[in-house]
Amino acid sequence: MAVDGTGWDTSTPDPSDLIKDGANQITDLRKGVETRVNKEHVTLAANSAGGEHKEGSAKAYYDTLANQPTLRPDGTTTLTDADQGRPFYASDTNELRMYRGTTDGWEGLGIVPVGAIVAWHKDIDGATPLVLPDSWVECNGGTVSNAASPINGKTIPDLNDDTAYGGSAGQVAGAYIRGTQGGGGVWTEAKAAPDTGTFHDDALQGHDHLIYRNNNVDLGTGGDDVFMPSTGPSAAATTTGGMKDGADAGTGDPVRFTDETRPYSVHMVWIMRII
Repeated sequence: MAVDGTGWDTSTPDPSDLIKDGANQITDLRKGVETRVNKEHVTLAANSAGGEHKEGSAKAYYDTLANQPTLRPDGTTTLTDADQGRPFYASDTNELRMYRGTTDGWEGLGIVPVGAIVAWHKDIDGATPLVLPDSWVECNGGTVSNAASPINGKTIPDLNDDTAYGGSAGQVAGAYIRGTQGGGGVWTEAKAAPDTGTFHDDALQGHDHLIYRNNNVDLGTGGDDVFMPSTGPSAAATTTGGMKDGADAGTGDPVRFTDETRPYSVHMVWIMRII
């Protein structure tokens, strides 16, 4: 065909041929789009029978964890160990899962196991607290109420509020977590290791402070006087004594006092994965 148009077919086509050609083009275009979507995109669709991973049906989204794929996207071939790495998203539990092979099946992708407890910076955004996904709960002593959870109906330990374990009303200092081997293990002093989730009371060993002096000394306002023993050496004598709240020797900082013994710490919210 020349640039000036020489060679164009100037005959008038039959109308039926135009309709047929147009319909075929539309069909080809639709198939092309479907193929591209199937290969490169996620489709939100209804579950197919038995939760199979079929083209034109559920691509990556499933209503329940029980409705997980057992077949490849062709809808015919059973998943094998060669399919490790196939992902899908469980919409009811808000988590991504990956096929780990015929032995392990579908497992959570990049997440900790059910029952794991981690520290969560809930208030990092300031006045608007962050929101947990459905697969996590705060460790506030509540009962798991999620049919998809293997620990449904179990009580979550209260780690974020110590009032349930002897703390004063209004104190929400929470609990420190201490390692254990779990039931059946050997713990300090050959005792049986405590089960995970059990609590220890706080403890501070009773003790005396020895003060070496050879003259009676008044410790100052707010303190207790310490006196020489009635018998014994008159020099370098040893006596016991103590200090009241805020006692001050007059040369140093006031003595600090509080209602607990604790290390330097930072507040976080303990949370547990339930699904």
